[in-house]
Amino acid sequence: MVETDETEEPVVVEPTPEAASPPQGRRAGPPSLSTDQWTCEIALWTEHDQGVFYARSFHRGDEVTVAESPGFAVPSTGTVEESPAAVAAYESLCDDLVRMGWARDADGRDWYGTRFRRDFSLSALNASLTAHVTSERRNY
Repeated sequence: MVETDETEEPVVVEPTPEAASPPQGRRAGPPSLSTDQWTCEIALWTEHDQGVFYARSFHRGDEVTVAESPGFAVPSTGTVEESPAAVAAYESLCDDLVRMGWARDADGRDWYGTRFRRDFSLSALNASLTAHVTSERRNY
């Protein structure tokens, strides 16, 4: 059990100004983690005949998994079309992200590559780290 000193005052961190949006026609950089605002995008992970959509962000060049969709079947071509199962998995992930406080920001290159934004919070960091551990287990 960890004991805390209730007389300590919380530290207030002032957010830094948000970076300007990229000029029209230029693709935004990879999603990023910061203490003022997070961005993430939906990507696809496939193995054999199974797929999972996952929301990813980047921190110091490392990919961080924010959340994952339920699994779904992927055709042998490896290309994910807008099949009913794929769309249901994508929509489930989008709904989860919105429930976690993320807001849709922009469409991506692929039909499922939606980008999201949210303000930084410790609960979001916790959820992200839990999802990251789950994702890492899949790689073993």
